[in-house]
Amino acid sequence: MKIVTSGVDSEYVLANLCKYLRAVGYDVTELDFGQLTAQDEDLLAPFIGEDVVYITSAHTNLTRDVAKFLAPKFNEHYPNYLSPLEIIQKLKPKKSIYIPHDLLTPFGDKNLNELRFLDLFDYILTPFSSSALQATLGRHTKVIESGWIKHTKSARPSQPAQKNKPRIVLFISMFEHLRLRFGDSGIVDYFAPLITENVRVKLPAWRDVAQVEILFNNRFPDCIIPAEECSIRAIQEADVVLCNGASSIHAESILMGRPTVCLLDDEGLPSDEQRSKLGHLQAILFHDYRQRAPLADEFVEQAMKYHSNFPSAHFDYGVVENIISK
Repeated sequence: MKIVTSGVDSEYVLANLCKYLRAVGYDVTELDFGQLTAQDEDLLAPFIGEDVVYITSAHTNLTRDVAKFLAPKFNEHYPNYLSPLEIIQKLKPKKSIYIPHDLLTPFGDKNLNELRFLDLFDYILTPFSSSALQATLGRHTKVIESGWIKHTKSARPSQPAQKNKPRIVLFISMFEHLRLRFGDSGIVDYFAPLITENVRVKLPAWRDVAQVEILFNNRFPDCIIPAEECSIRAIQEADVVLCNGASSIHAESILMGRPTVCLLDDEGLPSDEQRSKLGHLQAILFHDYRQRAPLADEFVEQAMKYHSNFPSAHFDYGVVENIISK
């Protein structure tokens, strides 16, 4: 039995699972389209007609045709991309497994209407209990609560804060929108009011992000956490987490018990929609960034008092192993 996984850059969250599966003896091929250069037909050819288990963390129905309308830059960055919808059609896997990459909208956002396509999978491994999803999808697709894929027992514990100097990590979301609107150097200008000596910046693992990281480090030496570093690790080492937009980062940070601040800025999403999307996260804090206001020390001190009690379940790799071995 061969295993094929797929995803793209920051939406590919299966690397550690693949290491585990290889360690227990499985033949695993990872298709992270952010790292691949082969043409479409070359990627799947070796697996056609084989007994394959397919695992993905990608948006089910985000094909390149759909991306032309929703995210035109996506096709430019990932010209050989194949969606799970297309891969399932080509591979006809013996078993297919969907593991969400986004903790805020694990079953897809409204713009893709992704929920309608999830019954294509044999198994969906959810980060939390979801009896409503099982009822929606019917009997063919089995929904299993398995924990959050990026939260594993191997993640290193956080270090104690330096006295009187809280460690703040700024995660940048809505990256392509900001890039189109302001340009590379403009992104640095946009977030500059927030960056002090105890603030570090993490950009998403996305195509061509390195040149923006260089611009940040040139202006604010050593402020960058490399994009390829795991977001959970960066969250664990922060005392306060900042993020713009309405992002999985907000939910992940609260999952990890970190004080979490949403920057309200009307960029990509209106501020009232940001509040609406994050409203179920009871421990979330909001900072009005529409006028590029820096964070006041008093606000940071207050933020550090907010710690969530969100359920924090480690992902169970054994669930995947059991599915494959059945």
